[in-house]
Amino acid sequence: MWKLLRLSPRSLAVAAVVAFTLPLGLAAPAQAGDRTLADPSVDGGDLVVTHDSDAPLADATTTRLRGDATGDGGCVFTIPQLSLAPDQSIIEARQVATNFTDCTTTVEIGTPVTEDDRPEGGTFDSDPARSLGAARDGDAQINAVSSSGYYRVWWEDVINIRVHEVKTNISWTWDGICVTASSGSANYWWLSGTGWSKDSSSSTISRACSSARVFTDAVYKNGAFCWPGTVWSHYDNVTARGTSDGSLIGWVDSTWTTYPFACPTLHFHTQLVRVTG
Repeated sequence: MWKLLRLSPRSLAVAAVVAFTLPLGLAAPAQAGDRTLADPSVDGGDLVVTHDSDAPLADATTTRLRGDATGDGGCVFTIPQLSLAPDQSIIEARQVATNFTDCTTTVEIGTPVTEDDRPEGGTFDSDPARSLGAARDGDAQINAVSSSGYYRVWWEDVINIRVHEVKTNISWTWDGICVTASSGSANYWWLSGTGWSKDSSSSTISRACSSARVFTDAVYKNGAFCWPGTVWSHYDNVTARGTSDGSLIGWVDSTWTTYPFACPTLHFHTQLVRVTG
């Protein structure tokens, strides 16, 4: 299953200059951060922004995705679905380069080799997952296993500072035939000290014999990031699904950010983690 990512940068030429000069302003040529690889003002020059990271992924593969132009300088891409078997613990997908001229992006998928720290500062919030129906009471099985995990999506700025995140949590009991019990919740975080705030959020759980699924929506905004305009970031159905055979699957239906004039772009990460079972 592949899901949608919408990138909608405005005034990309100006954004590229900001992304290029900021790392140099830190006097660190090797500093992680977005870099522009071509001058879009030159005929035939593609606007390519790379999203560098100092956190390596093991056993990584890359895929190049072709998107569709939105007509406002942005692109819509698909995001790979992530999955973990019962004996697997973590997998991550992240954007490593985006060509805003021909609407292509490169996504790297692999296993993080360093532990990702909990965001510091900012503001945390949470929601219990409201149910679309009554919890399913299955027959108790001797070989039933209780598992838990989460799928999360976050966006970072041009120097890889996380600005907001949505994490969908799920716990489920499975026996190879049915999911006999399940619960879920959502966690939210945003870098409130730089003007970000959460505009809305909700989390829902649906249940069936074959699987339980928790999905979360959220909208963040920032009126200071590119003043006097407002940056909006949307998360649509950040989903964690636990199946009757113990698999954990994560995806997001769509996530995108809209920008006012002359604003540097953000880039996304997704991560699926099995906590227990």
